[in-house]
Amino acid sequence: MSLFRRKESGTPAPNSSPALPDQRKYFEVWGDSFEMVQFLKKLVMCLVFINVMSLILLKRSQTKPPLVIRVDEVGKAEPIKNINTIAQVTKPEVLNFTKLFMKYFLERNFYTWKDNLIEAGAMMTPDFREKINKEVNFKEEGSSVESNKLTSKLNFSNIEVSRETKDSLIVNMKGWRQITSYNDAQFLKETIFEGEMVLKKIPRSIETPYGLLVDSYKEKIFKNE
Repeated sequence: MSLFRRKESGTPAPNSSPALPDQRKYFEVWGDSFEMVQFLKKLVMCLVFINVMSLILLKRSQTKPPLVIRVDEVGKAEPIKNINTIAQVTKPEVLNFTKLFMKYFLERNFYTWKDNLIEAGAMMTPDFREKINKEVNFKEEGSSVESNKLTSKLNFSNIEVSRETKDSLIVNMKGWRQITSYNDAQFLKETIFEGEMVLKKIPRSIETPYGLLVDSYKEKIFKNE
């Protein structure tokens, strides 16, 4: 009796309806993987957006004017944020810029003359740089410096701003240049000159902290021996 009853327990009840052929059960085996792929896609899109925004902010920060801290006569430091509209080019800045440019442009040293000319070119306007490259034979001059191992020292007796407008300044100078040689201790050559330089005012930046570029330079030689 017990075996018969166990067999009946496996038979369907008389009132239960049999399963239809089209009623089937499905198991979603790849559901978790599909959700993970969708999540990774969204994560990648977010990361791409963050990278693009970072590049935009980096580009804008490179064009942002530097923060300048000016020290007055009594030693008080004052930060100037809007340097393009507030800070004007001062006389000490013009003198420092002029001396630095003339050093790079006219001094010739056997070890540094090429680097000096590159620095001088970065302080010129594009038009003046192109004009100088056409008018001055730097190749011949450089050959003389290297073959004789020449070096020079530039000195100024006077530098003054003769005229200033809204867009430019005119600087006049007097000075002399002494040329010596590493090979010959007796070699000495001296040049006395007067120069006039036109400086163009531009917005300050990391590349142009002075807010100036050389737009023209004329020179008269009084002694060259």
